[in-house]
Amino acid sequence: MHLKFGSKPVLVASSAEMAKQFLKIHDANFASRPLLAVGKYTSYNYCDMT
Repeated sequence: MHLKFGSKPVLVASSAEMAKQFLKIHDANFASRPLLAVGKYTSYNYCDMT
């Protein structure tokens, strides 16, 4: 199920098999997060773990 919370799209897995697909097979597609300006300035241009 695809929902939209404000300006962010949200994907809901409604069964255990679908959750397995997202968490094991397609995890690289859903693991990214947007780069924020705070990361650029506090973690040496996104290179450090804070």
